Formats: sequence, structure tokens, C-alpha cells
Amino acid sequence: MSRINSLSFLFLFAGLLVAVPAAAEQDATKTRQETASKTGFHHYFALELDGNASYYLFALTPEAYQASMTLDGRDLLIIDTNGNSVPYAFGGNLETSETPKKSFLRPVPWFPLPRSQSGKNVQDGFIIATDGALRIRERQVEAEHRSGDIVDLSGIVDTTNGKSRSDDTPGLDALFVRIDISPGGTEEYLGTVEVLASNDLRSWAPVTTAQLMRLDHRGQRLERERIDFDGALLAKPPRYLQLRWRGTPPIIAGIEVELLPPRGSDPTAQTPLNKQSEFRDWRGKLSGQMLPENTVFFDTGGAFPADRLRFHLPRLNTVVPVKLYSRADENAPWRLIRAETLYRLQGRDGTEQETPEIRIAPNRDRFWKITAERENNNAGNTGNDKGNLRGAENPAFDGVLLSVGWRPETITFLAQGTPPFLLAIGNAHAADAGIPLTRLLAGNNPYLAAAHIGAPQPAPANVPSFSPRTDSLSLEEQTRRAILWGVLLAVVALLAFMAWKVAKHLPREGNDKETK
Repeated sequence: MSRINSLSFLFLFAGLLVAVPAAAEQDATKTRQETASKTGFHHYFALELDGNASYYLFALTPEAYQASMTLDGRDLLIIDTNGNSVPYAFGGNLETSETPKKSFLRPVPWFPLPRSQSGKNVQDGFIIATDGALRIRERQVEAEHRSGDIVDLSGIVDTTNGKSRSDDTPGLDALFVRIDISPGGTEEYLGTVEVLASNDLRSWAPVTTAQLMRLDHRGQRLERERIDFDGALLAKPPRYLQLRWRGTPPIIAGIEVELLPPRGSDPTAQTPLNKQSEFRDWRGKLSGQMLPENTVFFDTGGAFPADRLRFHLPRLNTVVPVKLYSRADENAPWRLIRAETLYRLQGRDGTEQETPEIRIAPNRDRFWKITAERENNNAGNTGNDKGNLRGAENPAFDGVLLSVGWRPETITFLAQGTPPFLLAIGNAHAADAGIPLTRLLAGNNPYLAAAHIGAPQPAPANVPSFSPRTDSLSLEEQTRRAILWGVLLAVVALLAFMAWKVAKHLPREGNDKETK
């Protein structure tokens, strides 16, 4: 009997070790959720409506992203004047950015533009066939005697009567200018080109300005041949593009266009959600904090869904190879995003050339850092093999600036209840209250009117109710909980082992007496 009593005591003690912390954790979770419900949301913004409609659509502003207190940015509600929540859905921009369509390249013909055509009608130097294809009138123009180039897109895109492209026409996303590196070609190039669009070679509309380069340094090559249109020519691609070179143009080996697959029967292709994806917000020129190991730390101040990065070096003629990292909060580990080369150089024509926009997958991390890579200039030698830091050689690396850009997410809501409506945002314990867009929209082709986020508003008298998050613990709390449960399980395992040892070594009484 003594053996049975000892075992019962040990197992009872182990059960208390597990039950007491579990009950305490449940009480703490309940208290935390009740406190969050009483606190409500920290920020409220007015929603300004355009016209009368059943559904409205608006884009999140930088201020809304900064007000959010969760990593996914879904801690928000839309309420009416009585504090009642309104049905809403995230739509368009987030799904488009996370599931991009695969692009493909296709070569296109191009024609040099003689300097004699400068200031004249470009059409005078070409013959336009019945199918829209170009035929040059003059003899072949040497590279050094041209002022620009005409890119013929008539064989790819459908711009009949200047209308938007049809569903079976691919979208124009970018242009690749292949610089000739063969003997007699362009050895090195660093310059700027202006891109214009036209359907008749008479009237030209500016599209973008880009920097192209091909530089060699110590066996490494720095190239940029892509001209990104950033969605400007997706909906209405032109027949022709004109490349106007600032300064001496490079010798071109070929030109390719990057095309997106046709839209086909995409039901959301004509909605305002896709139009919104052509715009991008920026949080610009954030100063960094210099850290040891030639590292610069940045705090963007919010969980922006960044898909573009810009870096600005404070001094000319600086080239810094770096590695780019990000993390969601101060306790999360750093994640390597990519390696990049930052530069700021002076071109032939006196204009500055900087690192172009860096395209990344949508990233909501708030904290970023760049670390200069070590460069070993003594490879194969027995001397100093530690290498050096280009950034350390150039103190201008200390003043680098960061800008983050993103396509603002759009929200569609049903104008249910009594206006005016408010956007409530900023509660780390609020769960995502949005519903799928397909469930929100009813009827055939419902009309979506525009709305805008207005000025900040005081908290309403009726605090809106919300569903608490089940995963609202911070990383520090989650780590503490994991350590606590790990220790408890280890103690229980130790007690089980002790119980087994005790049961094994306890003296046995007579079998008949113990059985009785």
C-alpha cells in the first residue's frame, strides 16, 4: 500500500503542475481580451463618399497603414454613426500583387531616327504599311548619326482605333534594350533615355524616363537594360515607342518587350480594383541609423506591403555592394531579401545616375537593414585575405536614405446602416472581420462608387465590438509561453521517471497480504 500511496502522490503533484499554469493562462487570455474590448481601436478616420451607391471602394492611405497594430494590417472595422459594424471585404490589389501573372519576352523591330528628323515630323522618315508596320524611307543610319530610335509594336499589340486592348491582346509591361558588346560595339555606357508613345507617329505622349548602363569594374559587370513601364501601358498599349537619348546613344544589338498574358475572361478586369493597382504610394527618404559592421538600420514606421525600394547615396561616384535584410519586429530574426549594388554616378551628359527601383515580393516587415559586402581584392594571394568594405572606404555610406513603395490595398464595403461611416483601425487584439469579396458583392456587375479616407476623428461614444484574435500574443509572450510549457513537461517527465524508480525499489510485503 505504501508503494501505491507514493505513486498516487507523485502523479497528483504532476497534475497540479500542469493544471495550475493552464488555468492561469486561460484567465490571463480572458483578461487581455476583455481589456482590449474596453480599449477599442486607437484611430478613427472619416470615410468620404462620392455620390450615392450601395457599394463603395477606397484605398488604404499611408496614415492607415501606420495606425495598424498587426503584422497583416487587418485590425480594422467600418462602422456607421451608431457604432454598428458594416460588411466589408479586401479586394483587388492584394490578390493581384501576391499572384502575379508570368511574363514573357518577344523581340520587336526598331529603326534608328536620323538627326535630320530632330524637330520635324517623325512620320516623314517612315512609310506605314496597311498593317501598321514601319518601313524606313532613308538609307541605314549609323549609330553616331542618330538622335533616337523608333520601336515598332504594331505586330504584337492591338490598338485599333486607339481603343483599349482586347481580351486576347497581351499587356506591355517593360522594354529591354540590349546594348551591343561585340567588338566595335559599345564598350561602356551610362546614360538616360526618354520613352514616348504614339499611334500615328505624329503626336507623342511621354511614358517614362529610365537609366541604362553597362559598366565593367575589376572583373565585375553592372548592367541595366530594362525600362519598366510600371503598369502605364497595360490597359492601352501603343503602336510605336520612341527612344530619345540624352547624349550619345549606345549601339543597340536588339530590343525585346516584356508582355503579360491576355486578360481573357477575368471577371475583375474591368472593375475599379484593377485600376487602383496602377498607382503606388511612397514613404520616402527615411534616414537610417549607422550600426557596427558597416550596417545601416531603417524603421519604416508601419507594416506597409512594400514591393519597391529606392536607395539614395549622399555622394557622387559611389558604388556599394550590399545585402538587404528585413524583419517584422524587434524580436524577430533578420531575413535575407536579396543582394544588390547601390550606386550614384555621373553620366556623360552631366546627369546623375542612381540605383533604379528595386522590385521585391510584397513585404510587410517594418524594419530593414543593409550591410555592405566585403570585397576581396587579393584573391589568390597570401597577403591580406580579409578583404575590405567599399562602404567603409566611402563615408558617404553613412547617409544613405531609403524609400519604400507599395500598391495600396483596396477595401469594398456595403453602405449598410446610418452614415456617416468611420474607419476604425489600430487594435492588436482585433481579428480580421472582412469577408470574401464574392460573398459581399450581390447581383450582376454591381456598381462600385469611390470613397476616400478623410481626416482623423475622435473615438465615437459607442465603442464598436469585435472578435478577438486567437493569435494576438506578441512574439515575446509566445516565447515565454513555449519556455514555460517546456519546463513543465520536463518536470512531469522527471517525476514520471522518479515514480518508476520508487516503484522499482520499494520493499515488497507478502503477496497474499498485499493481494488481500
